Amino acid sequence: MDNNNKPIWTRDSSILLGAFFVTIFLIMYIWWPLAEEVLSYIDWNGPWWLYMDWLLLGIFLFMSITIVARANLKTDVLIIFVGICGRLAIESWGTQTL
Repeated sequence: MDNNNKPIWTRDSSILLGAFFVTIFLIMYIWWPLAEEVLSYIDWNGPWWLYMDWLLLGIFLFMSITIVARANLKTDVLIIFVGICGRLAIESWGTQTL
């Protein structure tokens, strides 16, 4: 199948998006006391949107969409495995050298 004819949303996209939402839910559930404390510093009666990092949120949204678009877990698993091994090698080298 030609890459141009490949559908944007696949079954694997749904799996990845579901795993992504579960991860976000777990992070919010586990760190909720910390999030509550941080949110208590925001003055919700004032212009809170001026203090929001919209670029960071936009990048996060863009990366979330591009990760799930045209996903194919059969080919992506190898890329993820190589990335994890590379990250492990870099982290172990960086923490063991002075």
